[in-house]
Amino acid sequence: MLRLSFLIFSCCLLLMELQAQRFEGALVVGGNFSQIDGDDLAGYNKAGLHVGGRVTAVINPKWQVSMDLLYSQRGSARGQNEIAFDFDKVAIDYVEVPVMVHLVDWRVHFGAGFSYSRQFNHKVIDGAGSDISDLRTFRPNNVAFIADATYFANDHFGIGMRWNIGALNIESDPLNSALIEKWISVRFLYRFNKSIYAEE
Repeated sequence: MLRLSFLIFSCCLLLMELQAQRFEGALVVGGNFSQIDGDDLAGYNKAGLHVGGRVTAVINPKWQVSMDLLYSQRGSARGQNEIAFDFDKVAIDYVEVPVMVHLVDWRVHFGAGFSYSRQFNHKVIDGAGSDISDLRTFRPNNVAFIADATYFANDHFGIGMRWNIGALNIESDPLNSALIEKWISVRFLYRFNKSIYAEE
């Protein structure tokens, strides 16, 4: 039993060492600025949270693969001088899982990939200011295409911008016009560790 415990402990230490070499963990804090094509509202006027964590696998000094787990608030909102028709505001809360491939050039990381989002809450205000959330439903799942760029000022702190466009119509009623999400994410990252395989 003592030998087995020692073996398990040694294996855990080895896995932790391998993870420290190949994997990086980061905290993500930021915001989304979003709109929905098809809702008769223009501009990225809906602000929301974009927070969570990221794990990055470092393939070599130039290439990395990352996966985020995010709380993501999106939707659309009427601009200050804009006339509202069907909607004054649409707010949709998601759990979002982006998967990205990154090209590293000095301290700048360029990324491309896709994300899966699962809706868990929504609120809809119509043009007259009434809450019609119970009357409107949206598809629970969405997929989006993503491109981003992140600049790391040092081994730990980074700032980035991400462009996202939904690949699916989120409107659940086929009789209504298609609704396609678009959003821009501004992100601050704190990287807990830097892989020994990452570029210095």
